[in-house]
Amino acid sequence: MASKLQRVRFCLCYDGTDFFGWQKQPKHSHTVQGVLEERLSKIFDQEVKVVGSGRTDRGVHAINQWAHADLPNDKRLKNLHYSLNRLTPASISIKKVELAPSDFHAQISAVEKRYVYRMFCRERANPFLLRYSWHFRDELNLKFLQEASELLLGEHDFSSFQSQGTTVSSTRRRLNLCRWVPRDSGFVDFHIRGNGFLKQMVRNIVGTLMWYHEKGLPPQAISQLLRAEDRSEAGPPAPPQGLFLASVRYPQSLDIKCRKL
Repeated sequence: MASKLQRVRFCLCYDGTDFFGWQKQPKHSHTVQGVLEERLSKIFDQEVKVVGSGRTDRGVHAINQWAHADLPNDKRLKNLHYSLNRLTPASISIKKVELAPSDFHAQISAVEKRYVYRMFCRERANPFLLRYSWHFRDELNLKFLQEASELLLGEHDFSSFQSQGTTVSSTRRRLNLCRWVPRDSGFVDFHIRGNGFLKQMVRNIVGTLMWYHEKGLPPQAISQLLRAEDRSEAGPPAPPQGLFLASVRYPQSLDIKCRKL
């Protein structure tokens, strides 16, 4: 008799440099989702489907990505955390494995996501940082960047910051935080938090802000771009290697029903 299926959720981090993004693709086997499904299928001797909280692009990293899968409820679950980390490449680390209620859904249940975009602002590049930051040679005008970013707060139609390739029912999203934080050794981090993000929305926001920064436009130009609802009016996307999915928040009512394996 087949084992009853149990919903399991995972928290993982990964270096996205050598992956073709999160989503499994027919032409590219080396995706994060594809690797997880392959390893889980091997552990449980059957096909396993994995659902993530969202897609990260090729080259984008994750500090806390969440995913779920429905797995046979048998003795193999007990050592799943250990087994999965043994089978996945060093560029992926499984941080948590938890039993979850059947109504938990890694993508649909998420109520807020936070991303961090990291820039390294020095005249000379550091070869050890190029995989995890955008090298920008000039000093940043943080006053301009912060004022322009704050105009994105609240609920808006973010069509001007959506790349083509994914169909969505609505392009309206709410941003709850946009903050530029200078750090030691030339690093500047952009923190952005919202109830959801369109395709490449964070990279398009950062890229456009930097484009406006270099052109010397006033912060209010961002408000005009929002009203335009036209991607062609915005700047190019920031490169992927500086972007990290930092956290995903779920309702407490679901979190308290999850139990560590």
